Amino acid sequence: MRAAFLSGGVASPPCFMRRAPHPRKYVVWDCACARRVCRTAAASTSMTSTDGELELNAYDVLGVDVTASHRTVRDAFRRKAKDAHPDRGGTSEGFDALKRAQDVLIDDNARAKLDAKLMDVSIGSLSLEELKWSRELVRLAEEEEAGEVRGAEAVLASARAYAVAERALAQIAVKKKKDAAKLAEDKKTQLLSLAATKRRKNAQMASQNDAKGEDATATLLLTPEMLDTVFQDGGKESALGRDGTDTGRSAGGVSVDATVETNCPKCHGWGEKEGHWTMAIDKLCVKCDGFGRVAVTRKVKVSLRKGIADGETVTVFGAGHAGYRRIANALGAMGDAGDAGDLLVKVRVLKEGRVL
Repeated sequence: MRAAFLSGGVASPPCFMRRAPHPRKYVVWDCACARRVCRTAAASTSMTSTDGELELNAYDVLGVDVTASHRTVRDAFRRKAKDAHPDRGGTSEGFDALKRAQDVLIDDNARAKLDAKLMDVSIGSLSLEELKWSRELVRLAEEEEAGEVRGAEAVLASARAYAVAERALAQIAVKKKKDAAKLAEDKKTQLLSLAATKRRKNAQMASQNDAKGEDATATLLLTPEMLDTVFQDGGKESALGRDGTDTGRSAGGVSVDATVETNCPKCHGWGEKEGHWTMAIDKLCVKCDGFGRVAVTRKVKVSLRKGIADGETVTVFGAGHAGYRRIANALGAMGDAGDAGDLLVKVRVLKEGRVL
């Protein structure tokens, strides 16, 4: 019917509009390139709003996708209501849920709030605008398929409405692309700033105190029974201090998880890839994000003395943050790292599931 108007430059209706194969899929069409973008909706038929009120996921209740027109919503309600009505063997709760779901999807404002929650976007966002115009295309296609577009004026009005919706979707796609590019650029700028700050700190630490790393801390949780197990061998050996002298602690020990900072093994603390011909953001080391240092978690054996009390601190020499590397030249060569700091382990003795 609309073929007579194509020669006048009016866009033809999109042939790719169709119902989603699954009621829990968002189907948003980018009319500029005719590609489908699927977003998964909530996995259950209910969700909790921010004010604690329980709201139904109307799309799941009626079994329609988010591009469903008012016509499709009403048809789905009538189809499901036949079996859900109490007079047909259903329950009043089930029928009320269907009625509330229909009311939400017929009310454009209520539907927009539901869409915003499911898509995790704000009201008035480009994603909701895109969804609105996608629904308009579905509505126009349904009217034409039902034979409701009759007469030259109606056909022309429908063709113009198609063109408006497609043009709106194309403009939204351009805006979203620009917004995504700006967001990516802002993220790069922020990352560069953070990397520069971190590397200045690394250089400062490498120039003082013989480039020694800072001390790290950890907490060791034990029960009295665990302490008895640690010393059941009688403490035949002794733990030695940094200078090799006897500290008076038994060698029986336990392991504690300690998170410490070490020089990046990929860039050796330089913070950049090899070569300086790329853009600044592309030079940053992909492992440490240009920081030069990375955090690692390792198990450290802690030697304890008999009779250790709750709250005491045990020092594990050389198990703290790694020493810093000095910059050897401007091409990225790094010197040897300084000595590592110590690990200060605070012992907490538990009794009946709580700290003494």
